Amino acid sequence: IGNKGAELLAKNSPNKNTTGQLLEELDLSLNDLTSEGMEHVMKIVRTSDATLSVLDVNYNPIRDNGMAVISESIKHNTSLTELRVENCNLAAKGAVYISQLLNVIHTLQVLRMR
Repeated sequence: IGNKGAELLAKNSPNKNTTGQLLEELDLSLNDLTSEGMEHVMKIVRTSDATLSVLDVNYNPIRDNGMAVISESIKHNTSLTELRVENCNLAAKGAVYISQLLNVIHTLQVLRMR
């Protein structure tokens, strides 16, 4: 979907307060999203903070900046059990963001990264 698709997705996603529906799993793997796309997608994730259990952004070139966006957006999540960030072009700073998440998200059981 790319960054533009992510922007449209975030813009047109229903608000949880108006629909009563909550997002439990979000798989955005292989969508050519960068940190810009993550900014848009995380707007959706923040509205589902209490229910999102799986977040998959595998094979997107989000780099460290995108991981920073994800980290900031999900650090208060109380239900995330799985985070997938394989082949996202993360470097040392991205690993720091992930380690910070491990210290605050106590529900996380599966972390996939390479």
